[in-house]
Amino acid sequence: MSRYYHPNPRDTTEAAKRIELAWLRKHNYLGGNFGGQLSWSYGGKPSGNIRVKIDTSSSTPHIEFDYKIKNRYEGNEAWKVMKYEFVMESNPCRFGGKKWFFICGLYKNGIYCGKKVRNLYFAGNYFACRKCANLSYQSCNESKKYQGAFKILNQAWKADEYYVQNIKRKFYKGKPTRKYKRYLNIKGGYSDEDVTLLENRLLSKT
Repeated sequence: MSRYYHPNPRDTTEAAKRIELAWLRKHNYLGGNFGGQLSWSYGGKPSGNIRVKIDTSSSTPHIEFDYKIKNRYEGNEAWKVMKYEFVMESNPCRFGGKKWFFICGLYKNGIYCGKKVRNLYFAGNYFACRKCANLSYQSCNESKKYQGAFKILNQAWKADEYYVQNIKRKFYKGKPTRKYKRYLNIKGGYSDEDVTLLENRLLSKT
């Protein structure tokens, strides 16, 4: 079964170069002060690389980006060096340890973003959160045939963003906190298992 797409879909997170904190943690990038190179490939061929420095041990945790860019139609003399950093923050985990987040440091229409996110995406000349990068999820570009499913997923994604930004404690004296109740309301009563099952069903449609 073929997929149906909106006539003017946005670029998607799936197609963008991205930096994922889950991947960085798995490969021990969050152990203090680390520098290394991240690389991407497309169709089995290299499609880009950058150098990063990640400092999670200082009083001002951050990630520093260092790479070059140029228009594909320009000569080698047009390479531009990009070097900047984003602040990182952590939340304590319930059973010990920390969960790290990037703070999107871009300005859009003169307004600072500052969103706390787990993934950054490359769009234009910079890495940014999904909203600043103006990216959609591939499934959201599909037609109204799946609109009900997309509505559920969009609510789940909004709930996840709210959770990351606002939830530090789910219960107080055995009762749900006000913000946690708000999170559950946004999520609309669907469990994580429901959302995962729905995502898998949509992804399996080819």
